[in-house]
Amino acid sequence: MQYALRIVMLLLVIMMSAGPGTARAEGIPAKDGLVQDTAQMLSKKSIASIEKAAKGKLYTFYLLTVDSLNGKAPATYANDVYEHWELGADDILLLISKQERRVEMNFNNPSLQAAIDAKVGIRGDAAGSLTSWLDTHFIPKAKEGDFAAASVSVMKSTHALKPQTSAGSKPAAKPGAKADGAAQTGGNSAKAALVQDKARMITKEALPSVKKAAQGKLYTFRLVTVDSFKGAAPEEYANKLYQDLGLGSDDILLLLSKKERRVEMNFNNPALQDQIDAETGIRGDVPGSLKAWLDAHFIPKAKEGDFAAASIALMKATHALKPLAPAAGKTEPDAVKQDGPLQEPPPTRRGNTSALPLAIDWQLVLLCAGGLLVLAVAGERGELWIRLRLLLRRQPALMVRVNQALEKNKTYLDLSQGETQHAARTADRELADILIWLSARQQELETIPKRQWLMPALRKQVAGAAAELKERTADAERLVAVIDHIEALDRTLKQTIADAEERLLAADRDIAAEIQARGWPLDELQRRYHAVKAELAESKQLEIFDPLGAEHRVVHANEELRRLENDVASIAELAEIYRRTPQQMAESRERVRSIAQEFRLKLVRIDPYGNIEESGQVNEQMHELLRHGDIPAAIQRVELMRQLLADAVNMTQRQADLQVKNVSDIAQIKSRLEGYRRRDQDLSEVTMRVQATYRTKHWEQLWHLYRGKYQYLSDIAPALGQAEYWSGIDVQEYDTAREALDRMLLQLAELDHAIERYERQIRDLDSAHQEALRKQAAGESAFATAQRILARQHLAQLWGQQEHRLERLQSGLRNLVADPPYDVDLMNELSGEFADEANEYLGVIERAAVQKRNAERELDRAASQYRRAYSRARRKINVSPFDSRFTSIHREASDLMRRGAYDEATRTISALSGIIGAMESAYNDVLQEERREEEARRAEARRREEARRAEARSREEAKRAEERRREEVKRAQERRSSNSSGGSSWGSGSSSSGGSSWNKNKNSSGGSNW
Repeated sequence: MQYALRIVMLLLVIMMSAGPGTARAEGIPAKDGLVQDTAQMLSKKSIASIEKAAKGKLYTFYLLTVDSLNGKAPATYANDVYEHWELGADDILLLISKQERRVEMNFNNPSLQAAIDAKVGIRGDAAGSLTSWLDTHFIPKAKEGDFAAASVSVMKSTHALKPQTSAGSKPAAKPGAKADGAAQTGGNSAKAALVQDKARMITKEALPSVKKAAQGKLYTFRLVTVDSFKGAAPEEYANKLYQDLGLGSDDILLLLSKKERRVEMNFNNPALQDQIDAETGIRGDVPGSLKAWLDAHFIPKAKEGDFAAASIALMKATHALKPLAPAAGKTEPDAVKQDGPLQEPPPTRRGNTSALPLAIDWQLVLLCAGGLLVLAVAGERGELWIRLRLLLRRQPALMVRVNQALEKNKTYLDLSQGETQHAARTADRELADILIWLSARQQELETIPKRQWLMPALRKQVAGAAAELKERTADAERLVAVIDHIEALDRTLKQTIADAEERLLAADRDIAAEIQARGWPLDELQRRYHAVKAELAESKQLEIFDPLGAEHRVVHANEELRRLENDVASIAELAEIYRRTPQQMAESRERVRSIAQEFRLKLVRIDPYGNIEESGQVNEQMHELLRHGDIPAAIQRVELMRQLLADAVNMTQRQADLQVKNVSDIAQIKSRLEGYRRRDQDLSEVTMRVQATYRTKHWEQLWHLYRGKYQYLSDIAPALGQAEYWSGIDVQEYDTAREALDRMLLQLAELDHAIERYERQIRDLDSAHQEALRKQAAGESAFATAQRILARQHLAQLWGQQEHRLERLQSGLRNLVADPPYDVDLMNELSGEFADEANEYLGVIERAAVQKRNAERELDRAASQYRRAYSRARRKINVSPFDSRFTSIHREASDLMRRGAYDEATRTISALSGIIGAMESAYNDVLQEERREEEARRAEARRREEARRAEARSREEAKRAEERRREEVKRAQERRSSNSSGGSSWGSGSSSSGGSSWNKNKNSSGGSNW
């Protein structure tokens, strides 16, 4: 029922929407095999090789060639095919379009995407990564027209990838979900990528910021960098790339060319173009407007070489554009009546369609919805009926397969034994259970009552039956496979045993040949031969009645036979090793003698010759084991021989190396001992200065640590002589000497560390002492400057407590400086406090001085203004009230200045402006009243003069009218009785119209060079 409601809602939305809907899978061919060459781009011979390459251990490719993409974006078309074909996480779609000359690779597998990202070295940009992958493995052959070889190449390269887990990746979505790993190639970047930096003009660090800036509320930028435009005009190149990427009206292409040093901005949005025209002030010239826009927001940063910052600045400026307000003339039809003829409105630009109000007949909508609901319910029940029919057809087929398996199994039930009989009985029992279940479920589904078709539980029942049938089918297939395996063993096991026996006879002949040729007994090999022979004989006996049991024994016998064959084959090699061992011993003995002679070694603590002699004894043991055919034990003895010979040379070489290293370290220690004595004298002198300058708590602990480590030198001198004696050519106790030298070097390293810590502490103390003195000098300078300002500006004494504290801090610091040794921590603390408070005090004094100057300036300005206003107004108004108020406030402000309240005095002085303004306002009122009286007098005089002139004009007009009347009477008497008429004609008003056409597909495109 829920599906029916969803269908009804979908149909209602379609009925009320403005545009018709289109099916997602329109024009997509049905899935039919791994290779579908609908565009006839592949030869028939190559399809078999492509299908073979399509199947891998981890993934399966589906190849589809089409004539065109039906106007869709390549990534959208590939996603539609992926969903329509219901491909899964292990499936990869390879789509080739003949007309667009494009290949698209589509999948939904994060681990595969991570493997491709790691291979091409591009992370965080799935489309760019796949574009690079296809450019490497598909495009070279595709350019030659060999699409079969191109497809096989990309399939094999993908199968060879090792799966990886992408960081933070989530489990794969349902099959058919839109794949993140969709990319396209063919010379251009994929729409899914916000940034395609083919010319390497954007740094990796800046990529996240550029991608973030590219996405806005209204528009999305696509940034593409190329090496050059390849001879094409920038606008044409940008238009073609815009179309190839399948961009829409909300997308803006930003194209950068490294060679031409040019940026091109391309989009198809008239509203955006109008906004840019309004910002730049250039209308009717799209390239000029866009050039001005780019010159303002892109070129400055581009000239500095920072193309990421230039792009971000342009994107932010474009996103910040505000929609243009509607023109003032767009009012209601009856709002304003115009005398002139109406003009036709301008043609609507692309993308701006006016929606007329729709008159909706809701009764008809509800009637249609009810009908659709009935159809939806009927459709859902029809779908259930189809699924039920499929189940009823699949179950009998499975029953037939189970019956056939049971018939095959009867042979093994009656005649087999052991493991085969157990497996046959288990399969028979489980297959019989499956057959009974199938029969019962078939009867149950065939007898569903009609009333149950109206119940929601029917869908659950059918779904449960389908799921259980799937499970039973899997069990049946497993049991059928067991029976088929037994049947196959029954046919092939006899030949397998015969092959093993033939190999065993060959091994027996090889053993006999070795015995005859070498005269060795090889009894262990003969024992193993008879054991394998017995196991094969047992398998042969079980082969008829227990094929499974015989198979296990044959497998074990084959493994033992393989080892036996290898051991027989290695007899010659081991015999050769036995023969060459004396020569290797002689070579090792010569190498040891050469090293000992070169370095005059006595070999007192090592016995390399003993190792060499022992290897000879082991060689004889190996030979004895080889004679009796115990090959594994003989191989172990060979390894032991090699180790003994290598140890003999290595231990001798180590003594030679120790001799050289000991001599070098003894010379180094002697040289360092002399340096330590000179350094101790320097540190003692420094310590005398430090002792007189700083308190002992700062340096005494590290000094004692250094002196304790310095005592090592008294022990090192005699120990060094002993080590030198041990390393002498007469004694040659190099290992003992090495241990003593290592102890000495460790002690000297500890001494070096103690010296370094002590010297660093002295440097830190000197630096802290200088910093304290610097802070003290800075504080005294600030305090002195504040005192000078206080005296020069005659400021009120309001900061006596702060001055007293600063004087005490200054005196305390001077006493500390005059009385070494210093407590550096205390000096730093007090000097820092003194400097901070002195700077704060100086800031307060400077602010007070500024406030005083401002207050004095405001007071003088107010007094000057009052005097000017007073001199003007006293002749017209009574100024006594204003004068008394001004004097009172002026006296109050002066008193505040004397007390040091400069800020409050400034606020009080501001009241004087009100008094001055009130006095000037009263004065202006009097002046205005006088002007109004004068204007009234002048107006009355003008009125009387106008009345007199009007009366004179009236009398003159009456006189002329009387004269005209008399003249007309006179002419009428003289006129004859015939009449005449005349006139003129005019043509009817003609209308004219004009218009212009435009290309709806024309993009706004403009650029600029940096």
